[in-house]
Amino acid sequence: MFQRLDDPKEIVGMIFLDIVYEIEPDMKKAFSIKQVPKAGMLRMPKFGGHISRFTELLDKTTNMLGFTENLAGALQLVRKSGRAHTSQGYLEANQHNFERNYFEIVMNVFNERFIPFLTGQEEKQIENTGSFYEPKEQEQMLEDPF
Repeated sequence: MFQRLDDPKEIVGMIFLDIVYEIEPDMKKAFSIKQVPKAGMLRMPKFGGHISRFTELLDKTTNMLGFTENLAGALQLVRKSGRAHTSQGYLEANQHNFERNYFEIVMNVFNERFIPFLTGQEEKQIENTGSFYEPKEQEQMLEDPF
């Protein structure tokens, strides 16, 4: 289903923008975009690169599960991503906060907003948000494992 989306990165970007700009603005700290206007966030290296890598993680995971049935590989990707996130100081400090668990917030918002695109219940109706920051391959490996 993921592969049928015209531009999944636009959809993922739109959802992440809503999360950090409207739903949980405190998450701007994690991406160093506290003072950046919404229109410029996607071009910021840390935020735009994260969206690119998250979209790639979704693509690889769905390919492993859907086409090759590589359950172990998909699980390794998800575990590697999870380990990288728990080693981030800001997220580590807030992951056990019962009022604001950022992992849970992101998961719930993606369940609510991304799945309708996958099932075809929702069509992409977003304006052009501008270009994304595209991390270089070496930069990707250093910053974020997915």
